[in-house]
Amino acid sequence: LVREVEMLQWTEEEGEPSDGDASPYSYRQLWSSKLIDASQFHVAEGHGNPTELPLMPERFTAQRLQLGAYVLPRAMATQLAATEPVALSPDQIAPTEGVVDEGCVYLERGPDAAQVGDVRIRYLVVPAQTVTVLSEQTGNSFRPYRTQSGAMLEEIAPGEHDAEELLAEGLPTLGKRVWAARVVAPVLMVVGGILLLGAIAGLLKRIPFVRYIASGDLRSSIAVGVAAYLALFGLVWV
Repeated sequence: LVREVEMLQWTEEEGEPSDGDASPYSYRQLWSSKLIDASQFHVAEGHGNPTELPLMPERFTAQRLQLGAYVLPRAMATQLAATEPVALSPDQIAPTEGVVDEGCVYLERGPDAAQVGDVRIRYLVVPAQTVTVLSEQTGNSFRPYRTQSGAMLEEIAPGEHDAEELLAEGLPTLGKRVWAARVVAPVLMVVGGILLLGAIAGLLKRIPFVRYIASGDLRSSIAVGVAAYLALFGLVWV
């Protein structure tokens, strides 16, 4: 269950100035789920917006989710999009709590009398549907499947799919993440090497050879970082 929250706010639009009007900016009110910073408006007077939402959007997930005879992990359930609006009727909401109109709950006034700062909410649910899971079965549930390269697979997709189809869709994205990590890792190791060798240099100033190696020199740090990365990469790859 997903709660969407929108607030009525001023927004600025730029256009061609009309006859007799030197300003190319116009202002109108719209419902937005994001805060609009009115302090950046060219004409801020009379177009103020609240600086915070009184109610935050949120996703609610049941403590126990069943997928046929299996228990679906909550982390996998969040991969499914909530697309089906919850049909609300006026008799479900007390008049003191808001006004229901076209599936939205207006917390202050109805849509025809809404003012800037008013909030409306609506709820969406994940519809009942057939899904396909790409993961490792453990008992009556699932857990991430570790590939030979150390990558973790935990995918769920609406509809019926075979394993090859899900792998074709999931592995390229997964591969990009893995290779991105492999590129970033040596950079972080070099930075760590600079910091580590610099700290060691302060402790070993009286030993010339060690002082040179641990002086924080960039070439030494790169050598240490690359050597450590290659060693770790080889162990993970094997």
